Amino acid sequence: MIDHYNSLDDFMENVCSKDTNVRLDLFARLENYLRSENSNLHSSDLGQFCEAILAWINCSNFKISINGLTILELLI
Repeated sequence: MIDHYNSLDDFMENVCSKDTNVRLDLFARLENYLRSENSNLHSSDLGQFCEAILAWINCSNFKISINGLTILELLI
């Protein structure tokens, strides 16, 4: 995983992952990124990013679902 993120595109590969451990690990990094006032919210395909987050929300794992809702809240 990347240690420094410049945009939402840097998260895209892992956000699209179906692996529960990848999603759980990524959540803390993505949450910190989105909470930072200096974060760049640019994405080459924001629609695909949001669709990947919606897949988190529809996940049967309640922790992933809650994390997806938190990310969506931070994006809004």
